[in-house]
Formats: sequence, C-alpha cells, structure tokens
Amino acid sequence: MLINTRTYNVDRTLPDAVSYAGPANSLTITDKFEMKRVFPKVSGTFRGVAKPSAKLTKTVVINSTTGETANAIFEFSGSLPVGMAAADIDSGLADFASWLASSDAKALAKVLDINA
Repeated sequence: MLINTRTYNVDRTLPDAVSYAGPANSLTITDKFEMKRVFPKVSGTFRGVAKPSAKLTKTVVINSTTGETANAIFEFSGSLPVGMAAADIDSGLADFASWLASSDAKALAKVLDINA
C-alpha cells in the first residue's frame, strides 16, 4: 500500500483487520497503518451500519535535546447505514478528505482550535 511516497507492507492479517508496516517500522520505532471493519448487525427492521476504520501510528520525537519519543495516532472511523448509495459514500469521503487538507483541520490538530 502506498501512502504519500512511502510503501507499507502487510505485517499481520486477521479476519476483520489488516496491519501494514511502513519503512521506518522497527522494534523501537512504530510506523504502522491498520484497517479494520465491523459488519452490520440487523436489529428489528433496521439493517444496521457498516463500521470501517483506519489508524496511522507513527513514533515521533517530542524532545530533540533528550531524544524522547512518543507515538502519534491519526484515526478515521465511519458508521455507514446499510443501503447507503456508493455515490454518497464517495461524496462523504471527498468532503472529509478536503477538510483534512484544510487549515481548519491543521488548526484542530496542532493547537486544538475548534473555532477556526
């Protein structure tokens, strides 16, 4: 899987999840991308929701003087009702991707600004 210019290779596969290791991944540095799915559960007449999710975990330096590191986590999760049109999913993903690239998303991530 290619994310930006980095190749992530399958690291572990489970029935409803797959984990990819990135080029920087090692015993001491985390560089992982995970995708998971939860299939819909019917309840009465409601056909349920599909729950896709993805998670990027990267070790980052938080103190350049001491070399101290910590993991940064970026996540996406969805709750998509059964019967939702593929075009609506595409549109929602496009809207979300546009927001992620925006200055508002960056302000939220960098300084927790929700009023940008």
